[in-house]
Amino acid sequence: MNICSLCNRKVLFIGDKIKDGFVCSDCEKKLFKGTFMIFFKKYSAEQCRIIADVNKQYGNTPLNFNQESELEKILPTDDDRAVKNKVIEIHEAAEANDTRSYEQKVLDRAKHNGSHKFDDWYYFDDKNQMLVTKTPWWCKYTYIVDYKKIEETHDETKRKHGVARTITGGIIAGPIGAIAGAVSGHDKVKGFIDKLGVTVYLKDGATMDIMTVRKPIKASDATFQMQEYDLLCRKLNSILVANQNTQQSQPAEPVQEDVEETDAAEQIRKFKSLLDDGIITQEEFEAKKKQILGL
Repeated sequence: MNICSLCNRKVLFIGDKIKDGFVCSDCEKKLFKGTFMIFFKKYSAEQCRIIADVNKQYGNTPLNFNQESELEKILPTDDDRAVKNKVIEIHEAAEANDTRSYEQKVLDRAKHNGSHKFDDWYYFDDKNQMLVTKTPWWCKYTYIVDYKKIEETHDETKRKHGVARTITGGIIAGPIGAIAGAVSGHDKVKGFIDKLGVTVYLKDGATMDIMTVRKPIKASDATFQMQEYDLLCRKLNSILVANQNTQQSQPAEPVQEDVEETDAAEQIRKFKSLLDDGIITQEEFEAKKKQILGL
């Protein structure tokens, strides 16, 4: 049994041979697009590690056929630095010629990296933002103020012929409760989930629906969708808790109290009253006014 030179896992096929070892199918995908076995035989284990590391820096983007052909021009070489610099050069050239929007590039990288996706939304915890795939546009986690669950179900009963028997049990278990499925006498009851998801409320009053079920599906066939729904709710709960903690940790804005200004105005009014009553002169009033105002 051969061992992958990059991840130390067992390699099942001889076709994963490189110059001085083997690579598994998962590591192949980190190096080049497609399964061109002849590619791998040209590179050492260290060079494969370098290529995988540089590809990771550029969004885990493996080299395509033309890019590998460009890299091949410096072979054979034992200069690992030259391999690294060439792979960087190839990626830089690809980005310079990429006319897609920043959002579209992020989406493509997210798809390739296996970032978690709910409905049309990718979640990026490193950015604390979500990116919708259709528009595309960004939604910061801090924009989310609340969410409401969407849980619509129904039962369908079918008449059955044969020996009467009764089976009861929960079809669905989890955050949306239990839908009972039963066969009682000649009737067979099947549970269906019509819609499953959430409505998210944003700061500006806008709402968005994130769904894991959009059209009726048998509850017994919706295990994955229910798991995604549960994960989605837990994700939104964690975002709301984080937002609340951030708000609580921020210092309260100081209350502006114009105590000194109020006191100064009151004193000036008193001296103005003395002036009006003829107790002090205009010059004395002006002198006191300047003194109080610090002029």
